[in-house]
Order: sequence, then C-alpha cells, then structure tokens
Amino acid sequence: MAPASMTILVAQATQAYEAGNLSEAQSVCRRILASVPDSSAATEILGLVALRAGQIELALELLGKLALSPNASPDVCNSYGEALRRAGEPKAAVKQFNRALAGRPDYTSALINLSAAKVDAGAFGEAKRAAARALTLEPENLEANHAFGLACLKLGDLKRATVRLREVLRRAPTHVPCLVNLGGAYLAAGDVAQARRLFEEALRIDPENPVARQNLDTVTDRGIALKVIR
Repeated sequence: MAPASMTILVAQATQAYEAGNLSEAQSVCRRILASVPDSSAATEILGLVALRAGQIELALELLGKLALSPNASPDVCNSYGEALRRAGEPKAAVKQFNRALAGRPDYTSALINLSAAKVDAGAFGEAKRAAARALTLEPENLEANHAFGLACLKLGDLKRATVRLREVLRRAPTHVPCLVNLGGAYLAAGDVAQARRLFEEALRIDPENPVARQNLDTVTDRGIALKVIR
C-alpha cells in the first residue's frame, strides 16, 4: 500500500472512531492490516474500538502488543492503562499511566485515569494529588473535577466532595457517576432523602446501572459499604 493511501485510510479510521462509528473504523483498520500487517496505527485504533465496545480482553491484546515497545507513545500507554484498570489490574494500570506522563507531563487524561486507578488501589491521597494536578492544567475539566470530588469522598472529606460534585452536576446534570457519588456523599453525611433522590435520578438516566441500584438499596441498610463509580 502506498504511503499516501495509508495516510488517507488511517485518517478515515480515526474520523470514524471519533464519530462513534465503530464498525466503520474497524472495517477500515482491517483493510489496512490486510496490506500492512504490522501497522501500529491500525492496531491502535482497533484497540480503542475494542475498549469503547467493552471488549476488554481484545483491547488488552491489541494495545498490550504496542505497549511492549519501550518507545510506546503516551497515547498507547494511557489507553492500555485504561484497559488494564477496567480488567481489574489497577497496579499495572498505574504503571502505564505513569509511562504516559513521563512522555507527556501535561497529559490531563492520563492524570484523571491515574487518579481513578489510585482509587481502585485504595491510595486515596495519591488519587487526590493526581486529580489536583489535572485541575492545575485544566481547571474546568469535568472529569478532573469529578475525580477530585471522588478522591475527597473516599478520604472522608464530605464537605469538599459535596461542593465539587455538585458543581460537576450543575454543569452536567446527566453525569451518572457523579449522581451516584454525590448521593454517596449525602448518605455518608446522613441525608438519606437527598441520597435517594440522586440514586433514583441516576437510575432514571441509566436503568441498568448496577452501582446506582446497589447504592439505592443501601438507603434502607446503612451497614452495606457504598460503592463508587470511577
């Protein structure tokens, strides 16, 4: 395949992925790989498609192949880290997010993902610091603000968590993870009615959300530990 044709096809696959047309992106990437089996660009996009589609094992295989290189790009390391975190491997994910940040210290997405992985690993103070770093780069970033609020919640700083998460919801009223986590903050503070309202709103938007459903059940059983959505 001529380099010019390759560039055009990679651009088409990228555009399809960013538009949410995963089947088209996948089709174009397979066309590229049929001619150039070692195309890292096509492999990366296929890995991103798998990650977005929830095919975590496939994402791990595709992105992991690229991450083996010591010169793997920050984007590859970040995406592979996200796949590892979703596979329940937070410590391995942290390693990849740190690789991404070593190559790009101002990588906000990697900092947000690092914060989430640190929460998964129970390192709540480190999660808060990663989110704070993201906020210094992008103070208005919704996910960075949510990550900071979640870390505060896990640290027991209910006042700061509530203020931060309420601001996220003001700007994004249908942010389901924030609805769930703000509900958790209210429940921890003893405001059962407000917590119930937020859990019910989360389920109205996403009826199949298991965390919102489980947390709603805790309204009548305070002995069950709250779950959070990262």
